[in-house]
Amino acid sequence: MRHHRVDVHMSREAEKRGLVAVKGVNDKDSLLELARSLGRPIAGADGHLIKELRVKHRAAALPCTLSAAFGTASFPLHTDTAFWKVPARFLVMRAIGDVRRPTMVYPFSELFVLTSERLFEACRRAVWTLKSSTGPVYCGMTFRASDESRGFRYDRQCMAPANSAAREVDEYMHFEAVGAAVRQVSWSDGTAVVIANWQALHGRGPEPPQEAERILQRIYVR
Repeated sequence: MRHHRVDVHMSREAEKRGLVAVKGVNDKDSLLELARSLGRPIAGADGHLIKELRVKHRAAALPCTLSAAFGTASFPLHTDTAFWKVPARFLVMRAIGDVRRPTMVYPFSELFVLTSERLFEACRRAVWTLKSSTGPVYCGMTFRASDESRGFRYDRQCMAPANSAAREVDEYMHFEAVGAAVRQVSWSDGTAVVIANWQALHGRGPEPPQEAERILQRIYVR
């Protein structure tokens, strides 16, 4: 893989479009190099920077995970780490094995273009009850980081509406967003994808016929 130098253009392009595809990412070292070019990779609870995600049946999944809720079916559109005070800024991913199952990406910018100003204002005013390791807390759907960049979060698995604005957003997202102009990532060998987690929702696509093992390697970037 060619060296991926720190490139502000790549991160800005990802945040503008929701995602950017990068060629020549053929192994874990290349994936980690790409992640480091965008910021600081975040280690998981097991101390590893790269998390390998496999399609699992409900019975084999950890409690309170999307796999426990949906098994081998599609995953709804969501923000990863929505329960953090400030969610991870980027997701860097590559797929290996049976790569026929796509990943779905839906930028918030496209959501707001397709709807009226009312939905944007509802997002701004929405208050949610957020599940956390220390108990439920209140959070907004929008947030600002230390560099003044604004982001959005949404995950029905850990966020419950706490006011009328949040209920309006939740109803729209549940019934409308999945059927909108969602972008589809078709995985191929040597291709990684950078998803702007503050600016775009993502989900897992439908199960292909006779699916073999698919591994999605993911890195969170601060």
